[in-house]
Amino acid sequence: MKNFILALLDCPECRKGSLKLKTTQEQEGEIISGEISCSCGKVYPVVNGIPRFLKDYHKSSQVQKRFEHQWKKWGRDEVIFGRTKEESKKFFIDFSGSAVNPEYLKGKISLDGGCGHGRFTEIMAEFGAFSVGLDIGSGVEIARQRVNKYPKN
Repeated sequence: MKNFILALLDCPECRKGSLKLKTTQEQEGEIISGEISCSCGKVYPVVNGIPRFLKDYHKSSQVQKRFEHQWKKWGRDEVIFGRTKEESKKFFIDFSGSAVNPEYLKGKISLDGGCGHGRFTEIMAEFGAFSVGLDIGSGVEIARQRVNKYPKN
């Protein structure tokens, strides 16, 4: 997690509190572990560089477990859901329409909600966005690895 991300976040409990970060481990400008606390009293851990805003984030539903199995087994493969990374880029551009293109994303902050293994989070980072992926499952760990190789992430 980068420090500036804190200014983009709200407490999911009260949606208005002032968030503060206490870092316990930092590496090359990346917050690896710590906690985010809100003025409303809620505290959220930062684990492996990822803020965990869900209560009992480490517990899994059956649907989540099935997705996590897929992400762990195939999330790092070159072909995911029948598409290579290059085919996924083309799909992203075609699906997004002319308003969202690689040139448009340069220097922007992108949010990939439900990012899973991060294929599209990575594509947006490759296009020059500071790409933020959110997911309920552990696939977000793979997404973090994917985007951290890009300079802005």
